[in-house]
Amino acid sequence: MLAKGEAKGKIVPVRLDTAYAWSHSTDDQENPIRHITVLHLGPVISAETAVRAAILQEFRAWQTRLLKQTREDVHTQGKRTTA
Repeated sequence: MLAKGEAKGKIVPVRLDTAYAWSHSTDDQENPIRHITVLHLGPVISAETAVRAAILQEFRAWQTRLLKQTREDVHTQGKRTTA
């Protein structure tokens, strides 16, 4: 398996022997099954660390969405109070 890596600012192919993949059901009717793939790279050295990395990435994405929504709400409320 080949993936892209970086070396001194240049994208270079990296040889990988392992990837971890799984799927699970969701509550989203438009996307009832979520597929996850994590490469055996960096801190991901086992199936367990692949699951942990996926959970951490999902949590960080959720935090980012929440922060963005909070900023939009504050901005919208600020416009209402000054009008």
